[in-house]
Amino acid sequence: MAQLLGFERNEQANKRLKTVDLVKIAQGLGADLAPQPIAACYEISYQSDADKNRTQGTPRCLQ
Repeated sequence: MAQLLGFERNEQANKRLKTVDLVKIAQGLGADLAPQPIAACYEISYQSDADKNRTQGTPRCLQ
């Protein structure tokens, strides 16, 4: 029974997967967290060689 429940959980998780752009998420997180290091007098920057880096994931879990 536990095995069947595990399979069902995996099926449900796969249905929630969407294509997400990791570069966009990283940029958003940097903007959200920027006030903290700036207040502590740190300089921060974000650099990426890629314009986009897409993968399958759950957007809410990655943010």
